[in-house]
Amino acid sequence: MALAVVVVVGGCGHAGRASDQTATLSLAACSAVQSGGAAPDLLIAVDFPSRGPAAAASAQMRAAVVRQLRLAGYRAGRFRIGLQQCDDSSPGEAGWSSAACQRNATAYADLERVIGVIGPYDSGCAITQIPILGSATDGAIPLLSPVATYPCLTRAGAGCDVSEPAKYYPAGQRNFVRIAADDVVEAAATAQFARSTGHRRVFILHDDEAYGLGLATGFRQAARSLGLPVVGFDVWGSGDHGRLFEAIRRSRADVVYLAGLPERGGLQLLDDKARASGLNDGRVSVIASDAFASVATAGPPTRGLVVAVAGQPLARFDREAQRVARSAARASKSSWPDPLAIHAAAATRILLDAIAGSDGRRASVLQRLLPSRVRGNLLGAFSIFPGGDPGDTRGPVTAVTFWRAAVPVTTIAPMQATIDAAAAAR
Repeated sequence: MALAVVVVVGGCGHAGRASDQTATLSLAACSAVQSGGAAPDLLIAVDFPSRGPAAAASAQMRAAVVRQLRLAGYRAGRFRIGLQQCDDSSPGEAGWSSAACQRNATAYADLERVIGVIGPYDSGCAITQIPILGSATDGAIPLLSPVATYPCLTRAGAGCDVSEPAKYYPAGQRNFVRIAADDVVEAAATAQFARSTGHRRVFILHDDEAYGLGLATGFRQAARSLGLPVVGFDVWGSGDHGRLFEAIRRSRADVVYLAGLPERGGLQLLDDKARASGLNDGRVSVIASDAFASVATAGPPTRGLVVAVAGQPLARFDREAQRVARSAARASKSSWPDPLAIHAAAATRILLDAIAGSDGRRASVLQRLLPSRVRGNLLGAFSIFPGGDPGDTRGPVTAVTFWRAAVPVTTIAPMQATIDAAAAAR
């Protein structure tokens, strides 16, 4: 699809870089401007996929953003704000596509009136969009994601390429903010969970890929900071797991932490363990990283398995936040409210507050975001650190829930010291 940004003047238009105060994003992937009837001074773009496994959650997040703009009267301080909703998926793709993410980000960068972007859903899309938005001619554009959790977007260390995260910020300006717990926070919370449930010796297994190795390393460092002995650290592989089970037996571990992807031999490992040493909640229990949520009810091999997932159940939010989620579910005709809608609404409020305190330029908005202290938000009070991560809170923005089958066991927002210990390993 050709990229076109149109400047509307007297009913006529021409393609090219736009700075006119009537210009809008004219991509077919973007909706018309929503502004409550008044001509907006500035535009916010929402960037989520309308196809694929994230489509349902994205619909609720879009609805939550719209609701926040309406409640604010489409204003941020002295500025009138318009909203355009854009799709970062493509026909024939199973969700977001790199081409669509690049196309959208280029359009945002080329339209001077775009003051900020809420999105994307997927970390892979963020990888494409961050450098484009950060290198925009009229200043780096703030990108606030309610859900992208890949740690290397903001942090360096184990599991990251040596060029990460610097390569995402070629202009040297950080412009990405996440409003969710990343894998570092998940690792910290999992270590706290293992210790709080009385485990005394943990054996760590990972799949030797960036995601799994990063989580495993962060967990090991966090566990050590909590005084939880780590008695093994190994790759699970895809072959005969007898050697691993013997090593676990000799180590006298009472819990195994699995960090990685179930499709990379993880599900087979659980199947072999069930035959070799019993179920996952027996003498040697098993806690797994969030990727295992997709197979947590896959039958006997996963019975008793505890899985860590970023975020918290709806029932743990306050009444205002629950109303936001339920309203988003109704507006998107969804059968159940998704807590991610609350994160999207929170990101919208944060961006509107930053715009309200700015002089209307992108650089001024970023100055109010990175770093900043958020108060009175749907996710509670927390800091946004210079790198773009949230912290200094025990609230829902850094919460991780531990599930057994479809039942929440507990929710933990880890201590900042534990998060720092996990991050130091990366």
